[in-house]
Amino acid sequence: MAMDGERWLTVAQAAALVQVHPETLREWLRAGRLPGTLLNRRAGWRIRAGDVERLLAGGIGPATGDQDDERTSVPADVIAGGV
Repeated sequence: MAMDGERWLTVAQAAALVQVHPETLREWLRAGRLPGTLLNRRAGWRIRAGDVERLLAGGIGPATGDQDDERTSVPADVIAGGV
């Protein structure tokens, strides 16, 4: 899914790229260790592909310690379009 030049991934897609269990990725999202947006309980999280690439490059990720909430906004057409 690509909107405004951004590609958004589901938890399953991002977890497959990072090679971790989807629940591990959700824990990182809830803890603020990976930026993402929770659309709602049914639709789940969306993660920018660029953030996953930075995670793989070591720029962001599951480091310990407190971080500010880095959740981002998902464009309305991405929400309306579903996955």
